Amino acid sequence: SIGDLAKKITDKLLVSMTRRPENSEVHLLMADSSKLRKESGWEPKVSLDEGLKLTKEWFHDTAG
Repeated sequence: SIGDLAKKITDKLLVSMTRRPENSEVHLLMADSSKLRKESGWEPKVSLDEGLKLTKEWFHDTAG
């Protein structure tokens, strides 16, 4: 559910996302891969949990 996803993101990333990387130009990310999946058969290479883990590590590495 959306609530479960929000909790997962909050649990894994909230501390990291309070500090944006200094040179970040991105203020909001919105994406929907359904069209890409439908037209190309693309599937993600990592799970949601692994992607959140990698995102957290990236924020820690770039935010200092």
